[in-house]
This record gives sequence, structure tokens and C-alpha cells, in this order.
Amino acid sequence: MIDTYKGESASKKLVRLDFWRSALFEVDPRPRGSIVVLASREGGDVSTLTGMGIPPQAIVAVDRCADAAAECERRWPDARVVHGDIVDSVTCDTDVVFLDFCAPLGRETLDTSLKCLARLRVGALFGIAFLKGRENDGALGLKEYDAAKCNRSERRRLRAIVRTSKGFERAFAKALIGEEAYSARDFIGNVFDSEDQISFARFAPLQLAFPNLKALGWWMYQSATASSRGVPMTIGLFRKERPRVRNEVRGRRGHPEDFAPLRHGGDYGALGDEAVKNKALEIFEFADAHSRDAVTLASLLLSIPRSTASAWRAHHTRGTYANVG
Repeated sequence: MIDTYKGESASKKLVRLDFWRSALFEVDPRPRGSIVVLASREGGDVSTLTGMGIPPQAIVAVDRCADAAAECERRWPDARVVHGDIVDSVTCDTDVVFLDFCAPLGRETLDTSLKCLARLRVGALFGIAFLKGRENDGALGLKEYDAAKCNRSERRRLRAIVRTSKGFERAFAKALIGEEAYSARDFIGNVFDSEDQISFARFAPLQLAFPNLKALGWWMYQSATASSRGVPMTIGLFRKERPRVRNEVRGRRGHPEDFAPLRHGGDYGALGDEAVKNKALEIFEFADAHSRDAVTLASLLLSIPRSTASAWRAHHTRGTYANVG
């Protein structure tokens, strides 16, 4: 597979730190299992997780590109780097899986998401990042849902939603049982009047396919870099919970309140290097207050070269930079 990775934007470095801080806060207070991520050449998630105290041996970084996996393994020799399909690395011992796609929530990405969700244990966390504003590429059909599960009782549940619901809930359900294709663009701009509702439309395929998903939060950012104009991205964080028993769902028949809204984690837009530097200065102050190696901590958490963090640290120590308010 050809490596099309174009590097990370400043916004991505910051939103990733916020995402993992939220995700690790939500993890059950038990001995941690594996955390499975998509690798990329740089291994940005591996870097941030290591800075947060996760043992590299607990991190499984997967890439379908052999060259990218090899480069990630060179950078992070203590992590478990795998060349292959990320679905194969998700097990009942996985605590968190994060699918950071550089693509819309379309056929292939949804197929991978549903397969990963089917393998996750109850209580595990599922994160996903994908291009927003490309909803025409996200038409759903039976193939994606069959990849994870579509037994007779699930079909009955979805058909009940088709009979009793309106709008996008009905359209999603019809798509999942293969009766018609669905594109969120048919609804965005026509039905929804807030970004919260639009984000709900984008993530609803996952919540319809897995009604026992609890939505925990969502973020937005712009992926622009020096070599790429970038695209707007959105990230969602969910917990897989135990399915409700029959008595809990009887009579509800797919009402909108069955679908949990997401908490907005923040819109990081198209921030520049100055924002990353300001966050590094905050990390320096935290590290100094807790007797930590400030340069190493900032380098890991923000996935920046140690030389860059060291230069910022030197300027900060000499008072070249103003204090962060």
C-alpha cells in the first residue's frame, strides 16, 4: 500500500492531546489492556500516549503501509508496531481503539469501524476521526452492517425504526437494512440548524448500528500543513456499553432520545505553530512544578522534535517569550 501521509497540522497535535486526555479519564480504573491506534510514519498517538504515562508495550500501532509501519517502529521500538489490518489487533483485552482516518465515513471506513466495535469488550472506548463535509461519500448499505452483525432481531429493531420514525433516523435504518442508500448531506443544511445537530448526523451511523454506544464527546480541527491545504476533520469518542435488555427497550421503537448527543470538546480550527508553542510553555510550567523533564514531556505530548521543544524551553527560560495567560 502506498503511503499518502502528508504530516500533521498544529491543530491536530493540540486536539489529539485533548482527545487522549478525555479518553484516558474515561478508561475503567483497572489494569490497562492494550490501546490500539493507527500508526503513521511519525506515530503521533504513540508519542502522546507515552508522554501521558502509558507503557509503550501497551500501545499497538497498526499501519497497512509497510514503509510507514517500519518508520514508526524505528521511532518507537518499545511499542508493538504491526503491519496489517487494524481489525486483527483489536481483542477482548483492548481498552481503547482510535481510528484516525484520513477519509470520510464511507464504505471502507465504516466497515472497519463496525468490525472493530464488534470485537471490543463492554466498557472499552472507541474513537474515530474522519473528514467532515464529504457526506456524499458516506452512503451506507447492507454490506457495512453485515460486516459486524445483522441478525434477525437486529433487523426487526431497524424495521421498527423505519415504521415509526421520521427524518434521518428512518433514513439511517433503511440504509442499514439495505433498502436504500443514505447520505447525511441530504439532511445537513436542510433540517439541522446547529453544529451539535450536524455532528449528531455524522456519527449516527455508528450509534444506529451499535445502539449500546454511549457518546462521550466530539472535536473539530483543520488538517492544513505546510505541504497541504488540508481538510476539516471531526473526532468522536464513545464507550461500548452492555446492550439493554428487552424490557428496557419495549415500547420505545426507535425514538430520537435513544440516540445520545455528544459533548462538544472544542473546535481547534486551523491553528498555527504559535498555538503549539503556547501549549508547550504551559507544559514547561507544569513540568517545573512537578519536577519533570520539561523538554521530554513537551516533545512527547505534542509529538514535536526534541530540538524544537529544547529551543522553546531555552527562550522561555531566558524570558524571551511572554508568560502564557
